[in-house]
This record gives sequence, C-alpha cells and structure tokens, in this order.
Amino acid sequence: MIKIFSSNRRLIVLWSLAVIAVFMLTLQTTPRILPHARTRSKGLNRSASLPKESPFPLVTDCACTSTSRQDSLNNTQPTPDQECTTYSRFELNRSYQVNVSNIDITSIEDTIFGDTRSRAETFLENVSASLMTSGSDKLTPYYKNHSAFVEADRSGIIIGNYTYSAGGRWRPTHCKPKWKVAIVIPYRDRIQHLAILLRNLHHLLMLQNLEFGIFVAEQTNDLVFNRGLMKNIGYMESTNFGAWDCVIFHDIDQIPMRATNWYGCDEMPRHLCAYAEELGFKLMYGGLFGGVVGLTAEQMKSSNGYSNVYWGWGAEDDDLRSRVNKLKYKIYRASGEGYYKTLKHKKKSASQIAPERFCLYQHFARRMEWDGINHTRYNANVTLNLLFTHIAVDVQKEEWNTVAKCKK
Repeated sequence: MIKIFSSNRRLIVLWSLAVIAVFMLTLQTTPRILPHARTRSKGLNRSASLPKESPFPLVTDCACTSTSRQDSLNNTQPTPDQECTTYSRFELNRSYQVNVSNIDITSIEDTIFGDTRSRAETFLENVSASLMTSGSDKLTPYYKNHSAFVEADRSGIIIGNYTYSAGGRWRPTHCKPKWKVAIVIPYRDRIQHLAILLRNLHHLLMLQNLEFGIFVAEQTNDLVFNRGLMKNIGYMESTNFGAWDCVIFHDIDQIPMRATNWYGCDEMPRHLCAYAEELGFKLMYGGLFGGVVGLTAEQMKSSNGYSNVYWGWGAEDDDLRSRVNKLKYKIYRASGEGYYKTLKHKKKSASQIAPERFCLYQHFARRMEWDGINHTRYNANVTLNLLFTHIAVDVQKEEWNTVAKCKK
C-alpha cells in the first residue's frame, strides 16, 4: 500500500513539473502588448526607470492623441516633417503629477540633462561667449542680428526627442511643433518658488510637444515691484531669441495641476489660471485675468502690452484685460481646466500695494497708446542659464513709467 502511494505521488510531481515547463515556454514565445508602456529613444520603460515621486517621467518618442493610441502600440511614430500631436487626456493626466515639494535648481538640471549635463554646459558657455561684444563685458542688445550668436546657437544639442538651445529653449525633433511659446516669469527674491515652477512647467510643456523658451525677468533694485513692467521687458527680450507665436505670462507661485491645461497658442487671449488654490479653486470674478495669461504676438502689439505705471501690487492685470476688451478680443477659458496649486508666500504689506491702482485702472484708456511696450526703456543684463534666460533690470521711476498724480 505504501509503495502504491509513493508511486502515485511521484507521478503527480512529474505531471506538475511538465505543466509548469509548458507554461514558461508559452510566456517566452507569445508576444505581449502593454497598452500603457511608452519608452524614449534609449528604450527604457518609464515605470521601471523612475521612482513614483519623480517630477520628470521619461520624455516619450510618440505624441499620441486618443484617436492614434493604437498606432503607438504598433510603433508608428511621427516624423520631423509631421505636425506634433498631443497625448490623449488620459495619457496627459496619467503622465503628470503636480509636485510642490522643495527642490533646488541644480537638482532639476541634473534630472533633465542627466549624462548630457557637461555637454550642455559647454554648449551654453560657447553660446554665451558669442553674445559678448568685443572689448566689453556687456551683452550686445542686438541678439537677432548678432551673426556669431546665431551661428553658435544654430545647431543646439539633442537631448531625448528635443533639441536644446542655450537659455532654456527647447524644440521637438521627432515632429513639427504646432506652436512656439515664450514663457515670461516676473521675478524677485523667490528662488525656491522658481525652482518648483520650473520642475513642473518643463515637464508639462514637453508632454504637450510645444516649442518653448523660458524667460525670467528680475527687478534688481529696492523699489516696490512693478510686475507689469517686468512682464513687458521679459516679453521684449524674448523676441530677441525667437519668433514666438504667443507669450504666456506666468506668476511664479501658480503651479498647474493638470497636463491637460493647454499652453499652446490656440484661442487667445486666454486666462489659464481660472481656479487658483489661494482663491479656494473658485473664479473670484468674471473679469479675472491674472495669475497665468496668454496673448499672441499680434495681440501684444495691438494692446501695447501691460501698463508700466503700476508701482506696487494690484490692478495691472485688470488694466490688461480692459485693453484687450477695448480691442474686442474675446478672453477664453478652457472648460474644466485652469486649476493651480498656489505656493505659500508672505501676505503683501501696505507699502507693497500700488496706492493709486484704482484711479490708474479707471483711466487705462487715456494711457493705452503710449503706456506699454512701445515706450518701455531699459538696460538689461541678460544671462543664459541651463533652464532659462535671466533678464536682470535695474529700472528706475521716470517720466515714461510714472503718473505724477492720478486724478479721478
């Protein structure tokens, strides 16, 4: 009886091993489709290569819309001559998670450039050197016509599926971008906020397959902050580095929460930051046009940009809204979008608020023709950094950017 039981047990074990062997052979020979697996040029799987908390999922080879997802599974990829498309809404929001934890800019540079960092730094140094005028330590103001700069910057360097140009300018190489977008950030004394914004913004813009450049306009003196003036200067300097289809003015403390919040140049002027965390994710009033807003190059020219006379916080964004309304432009807000995390910052003191903001705003139409980009005067120290172009300005109060006394 014992012999029969042992014999049956051996047969069961042998049969089980045979079944396992057949199953393993099937796994090796049967092709598997991973519906959400996407890789970049080096063939690395996103989920295997980056920790969950990383702000930079791998840049993908294929920009897929909801109608072309099956093409991506079949390895059909756009060519440099084909217009870039975007991911489906599902893919965009799956690939992007807002991250507002503290980080320094050097760490972001390491994450973005990786092994190519030293090559990017060398390229940056060469292009920066070409901007210097002979026998002077000041940058030439004629970047567009500076043949040495144009020649040095022409090639760029390939990083993933983007071509990198010095000063934080990026262009897709695997497809033809639909829009060229300048991002202008008015700045003073918020380096930690700048780092957090760059981490999220760089990731989002690449997911949207846009050609973009990031320009940080800093007021370097101790006068009260003039945001409208810094935005105008940032925009004017950006035009020396590219023919941008539109500009997006971006407050440094507003961080986009969804990658479906489109940063392209469609339907402009556009109010992107409709529902900010600091306002309880509610639209404070129908005419709100602040935080993050976009205009085309033509709209900037016709509206004359921002007013230069708002020294202190408040009303310069309402002034711009009134200008575009006066020109009969319709301001757009994307349905279901416009949600932003707000980084914590100190509440403005009374001395930081523009004292005559309401009076200035009431009479915007009187100044519109001369108060803006067509009469902006400044000297800027422009520095090309790895992730952005830094525009440092020590602008003083002068006749062209002040109103002696606003009268109602």
